[in-house]
Amino acid sequence: MMQQSNFKVALDKRGTALDDYLSEQLTLSKKAVKKLLDQSACQIDGKVERMAKRPLFGGETISLTLPDEQGIAFDPSKIVYEEEGFLVYDKPFGITVDQELLQAIAPKGWSLIHRLDRETTGLLLIAKNEEMRKAFQTLFEEKKVEKRYVALVEGELKGFGHLKTHIGEGKSLGGRPRFQVTHKESDLVAETDWEVIGKEGSHTRVVLYPITGRTHQLRVHMAHLGHPIVGDTLYHPQPKGHLQLHAESLSFPHPFTHKQLHFTSRS
Repeated sequence: MMQQSNFKVALDKRGTALDDYLSEQLTLSKKAVKKLLDQSACQIDGKVERMAKRPLFGGETISLTLPDEQGIAFDPSKIVYEEEGFLVYDKPFGITVDQELLQAIAPKGWSLIHRLDRETTGLLLIAKNEEMRKAFQTLFEEKKVEKRYVALVEGELKGFGHLKTHIGEGKSLGGRPRFQVTHKESDLVAETDWEVIGKEGSHTRVVLYPITGRTHQLRVHMAHLGHPIVGDTLYHPQPKGHLQLHAESLSFPHPFTHKQLHFTSRS
C-alpha cells in the first residue's frame, strides 16, 4: 500500500536544498531522503526530481509517494487538527509511539498525551507544551475523553456488552510482553464497552469504548470473550495479516474553552 504526502514550500524556504527541506518536514535522515529520491518517489510541481541538492525557490508543491513500510515517524499530512497547544494525529500502522514517534516530536518540545500500540492505527493526541499536556492529563483522569475504536474480531458476536476485569502481566511471547485477565485484586481494573455493528463473513465488526486505559486492554478483553481481534500476533492463536484495530474517533471538551470537540480518523 502506498501513501502520498504533499507539501507547499513556503517562500521563506527559498534557497533551501531539497534534501534539507524533506529531512526537516519528514524527520528523516539525509540517507533515507536520498533513497526516496533515487526511487523517483519525489515530484516537484508534477515533475520527478532526483537531485538532492536541488535548491527550492518557494511556492513549489512537492509530492512524495511512499510505501507504508517506509517508516516515516511523523508525517505532517496525517495531522487531522492542529492549534497552538495541541494536535490530533492519525497514526499509521507500524509506527512505534514510545520510540519512533516520540523521538520525532521531542525535538519540537512536543509530548504524547496517550499512546497506541505499534500495530494499532488511528487518532492520537499530541501536546505542544507542558501546560496543555497537564490539562489533557486531567481530562483523562476525570474520564472526559471518549475514545471509540473499531475492530474486526473472530467468530460471531451478537448485541452489546460491558466488561470489567482485572488485568495483569501474562507470559511473554518471543520476548514481547503480554497481559491477561486475572482475579488478583492487586492488579489494575480494566473496563470496556462493546457493541456489534456488522457481520463480515466469519468475522464480526465491533465498536469498542475503553473506559479505562490499560496496556493492550481491548486486545486482552476481546480475546477473553473468545473473539480475538483479527491479525493480533499476541492474543490470537492463528493471526493473519495486520491487526484490525483502529482508533476511529476522539471526543472531549477543550481544556481551556470547554467547547466540546469531536474528531474522526480519515483512514
